[in-house]
Amino acid sequence: MSIQRSQGLPVVHCVPDLLCCRFGLPGVRSEALDTEARDTIGRLGAELLDRLLLRGELGERLPDAARFHGLEIRSHGDWPADEAPKQPALAGKDRAPEGSRVAALQAWDVPDEGGVRLHGWYRLAGDPIDAVAGAERARSAVLAVNRSLEQANALLTERLREGLDAQPLLEGLRLIALCPSWLTAASQEAHVGAGPGVPPAPRPDLPSDWRPSYRFEAEAAGLADADGEGVVVAVLDSRPEVAQMLGAAQRYQPPHGFLQELLQRVQFGGLALDDPAFAALEHLVAGWEAGDPDGLAQGYAMPDHGLFVTGLIHGAAPGAELHLLRVLSAQGIGELQSLTALLGQTRALVGAVGKRLIVNLSLVAAIPSEPELETGFRPLRAAARRAAAGVDGAGGVPPLQRFLGGPLMDAVAALVQGGALVIASAGNDARPGQARPEPRLPARDDRILAVGAAGRSGQPASFSNAADALVLGNGVVAFGGEATWLATGARVDPDDAPIGLFTAAATPITGADVPTGWVAWSGTSFAAPLATALAARLWSSQPQLSAPELLAAVRAMAAGPDLAGLLAPRLPVTQVL
Repeated sequence: MSIQRSQGLPVVHCVPDLLCCRFGLPGVRSEALDTEARDTIGRLGAELLDRLLLRGELGERLPDAARFHGLEIRSHGDWPADEAPKQPALAGKDRAPEGSRVAALQAWDVPDEGGVRLHGWYRLAGDPIDAVAGAERARSAVLAVNRSLEQANALLTERLREGLDAQPLLEGLRLIALCPSWLTAASQEAHVGAGPGVPPAPRPDLPSDWRPSYRFEAEAAGLADADGEGVVVAVLDSRPEVAQMLGAAQRYQPPHGFLQELLQRVQFGGLALDDPAFAALEHLVAGWEAGDPDGLAQGYAMPDHGLFVTGLIHGAAPGAELHLLRVLSAQGIGELQSLTALLGQTRALVGAVGKRLIVNLSLVAAIPSEPELETGFRPLRAAARRAAAGVDGAGGVPPLQRFLGGPLMDAVAALVQGGALVIASAGNDARPGQARPEPRLPARDDRILAVGAAGRSGQPASFSNAADALVLGNGVVAFGGEATWLATGARVDPDDAPIGLFTAAATPITGADVPTGWVAWSGTSFAAPLATALAARLWSSQPQLSAPELLAAVRAMAAGPDLAGLLAPRLPVTQVL
């Protein structure tokens, strides 16, 4: 949404022209809304945007009205259907079919806020335009509609009164905010403002039959007999195709026992690579790279990111039931609509209804910081404060971030209130000699266990965002490796980085061969799974804990004082070479 210059490359933080009408419906639970009611809500949102943006009913409140000439409002996805998400197939098949769907309308129960939140997703459809112009148009829409919420809701109420006999439950429906579909990423910094601390580097000195091991110290040492059994862990990330993983396992000599074991233990699902959401993102990636003739963006394919994360969890908590759900493209980039959809479907997708569930999010939302939002969205401060006034469970997130990142926070709140523990990486925006940024969303939400990164000796990783925001108390630090800073950018320190699986034959950017399937890779993305593994072991040992009690117990295990700049203590677990 906001546009930055990163190494001379324009970076857009949202999917251009994809917008979310975030509705509130007080006093109603999602199960009370049948398919017809949800369909009505979704279509009301499309009609409302049509009147406000395309027919000009905002008047001078939309100073850039010419930007919207010749467009139409289209739902982005399907209207609600009766069918539930399909269960992913068992691992080890030739291809595990993806079983999720991204709906044009999503519903979230948020009891603390007195009702249901609904996301209606719409695209401003018209002639193809470049990403920067599309983002500016989306920004104009967000500013104009959110500054006119009273007018928008008057139109919505008027329309509802015409059909309340048929839909009496919808009487209190209100538009809370119009939000962008922010990009999410486990990917390259130059594209979306965050990603792994460094690209991976091969470890040819480790044979393919090597197996990672982990050391648990201090209080965590007492968990030696608790391996995570009875705990379901869902990793929402990128992933290779099953055929690629099977091929890699057969390529190495001696056989790659750890990868073969993982293929038998992990269940794979999530979005298909040909999902329409990914097609739009690949178009953006191509546009960014075309605008970077000097190659400074250093974009690269990283489907193995999620496999690397999942392997770290399995190595450190081998008894946990693992699911790897694709929500990011092969480039490690996703968008908010798909992420929130899969967050809402996670329990059903992994069969964790009634079970202890941990969700690992080694990704960040590219929502700008509060100071950046103040620059680009300053006129919305009053609306953001009004929306936050008197609302419990705000997650400790500042008003503008919460206002414009509301869809993500709705999805997180619903998971947490359903009894899941969510663990997220803090982000890798820090640079030597500069103040460390706060954790990005979703880690910025204090209902989540946020994880920053440290090197093997316990020193704060130079690229890691802070793991806490001073007052939240929800952050920890875990071993995530370190980087070496060169004039051409950061590079991994192979001796001070987590070691994990990589099924591609060569590493990105350098093209170095990966002869044994092991690479070194640093980032808060890889600190988070060690916190997840520790949490799974602890929950296996103490199954009576609630998810909030588990979060507090994991944080209590963090040893020593807060690490300088990271504002959180370090967990006593590391990978052993």
